[in-house]
Amino acid sequence: MPGRNLICWNALIGGYSHRGHADMALQLFKEMTNCEETQAVVPSYVTFVSVLTACSRGGMVKVFDSMRRKYGIETGAEHYACVVDMLGQAGLVECANEFIREMPIDPSVSVWGGSFKGL
Repeated sequence: MPGRNLICWNALIGGYSHRGHADMALQLFKEMTNCEETQAVVPSYVTFVSVLTACSRGGMVKVFDSMRRKYGIETGAEHYACVVDMLGQAGLVECANEFIREMPIDPSVSVWGGSFKGL
């Protein structure tokens, strides 16, 4: 593509995430936020849902804390559900339940469902 905007990046990251290619989704996220050839693109709420989903499918935990700290994006139920899913897939159901209890928002159905996927 001659130019990549947020929509292009989100489509690519989301596509790789959906197909279970966590490494490629995370590589694209890194490229998106550290692009030296052109101007780096600031990720959005949707970007982090895709990245966290990729992490969940790939069993990796890396990105959640950087959302607010580095990019100023408030975490939502979808983001928490991805983290719970990651913990559940790793067999850390008790950690997932503790994470849910400590969330600053009320857990949604998708959040509670994620804690049992790893069983």
